[in-house]
Amino acid sequence: MFSTSGTTTGIDLGSKFVKLVRARGSARPENLISVGVEAIETTGEDSWSRDAGAALRRLLKKQHLGSRNLGRVITAVCGASVQLRHVDLPPLDEKELRASLKYEARKHLSLGSSGESALDCQVISRSATGPMNTLLVGAPEALVAAQVDV
Repeated sequence: MFSTSGTTTGIDLGSKFVKLVRARGSARPENLISVGVEAIETTGEDSWSRDAGAALRRLLKKQHLGSRNLGRVITAVCGASVQLRHVDLPPLDEKELRASLKYEARKHLSLGSSGESALDCQVISRSATGPMNTLLVGAPEALVAAQVDV
C-alpha cells in the first residue's frame, strides 16, 4: 500500500464544481499525483452542502481515494463576503495576538452585524523594534460551517 505521509490534498468546493489536486513532497508539495473535477448536481436552492458533498464523494470514488489516503487536506473559503487585509500590528506573541484578534479585526475589517464571523490571521514578518506585518481574514461563520459540513 502507498504511504500518504508527505501527501497534501487540495479541495476547492465551488458553486458548480468540486476540484481536487493531490501532490507529494516533504517540505513543499512538488510532485503532482492526481487531479480531478466533478460537477455539483443541484437538487434545490438550500442544498449546496449536501450536493457538494455528493460530488466530492463521487470524485473521491473515481480517484479510488478514501479519507485515509488524503494526507493533509487543504481547503479555503472564498467569495465577496470574505475579507482579507494586510495590517501592521504592534509586536505581540502568539497568545496575545489570538486574544486580541476579534478586537483588531473590528478595526480593520467590515464584518457587518449579520451573525458571527470566523476570524484568522497570519504573521508575515516580525521586527524586534517595529510593527509586525499581519494578514487578517474574516468570513461569515455560516460560510465556513457550510465548507466544514461538506
